[in-house]
Amino acid sequence: MAAFETTTELAGLPEHVFAEIADYTKAAEWNPSYVSVTQTEGTGPGLGAKYAVVFTFYGRQFDLDYEVVEYAPNDRLVLEASSKRVTARDEILVKRNGDTTFVHRLADFTFTGPLRMLDGGLQVAFEAMSKRAAEGLAELDAA
Repeated sequence: MAAFETTTELAGLPEHVFAEIADYTKAAEWNPSYVSVTQTEGTGPGLGAKYAVVFTFYGRQFDLDYEVVEYAPNDRLVLEASSKRVTARDEILVKRNGDTTFVHRLADFTFTGPLRMLDGGLQVAFEAMSKRAAEGLAELDAA
């Protein structure tokens, strides 16, 4: 399993920041590992919304279907995905502290089946991908 945890400071109001992140179809704008995100179920963000995500990993493209499993407007978003090769979880919390909005993100990615043998090298690659996503998130214009 690979995990990455980060907190990003943003200038926008928490409700605007959350709205940008919760509309997961925009995730490719702040996560450079994502090639595309398409909503496949639901209308807009919310509990039960599903998204087809195409992402790059080690130069190859992969598909994962994410579902919003927890949703607290302006506060918390949790997405999960699983396939016969991987499981993934992305938890995003948005909090205000004074004049600053903080986005706390905890992501994990696990190979399943025979691919579990590759878990050792997964942490380094996943951490690099997640750092780029945190940098992209810091550039999010949610004013």
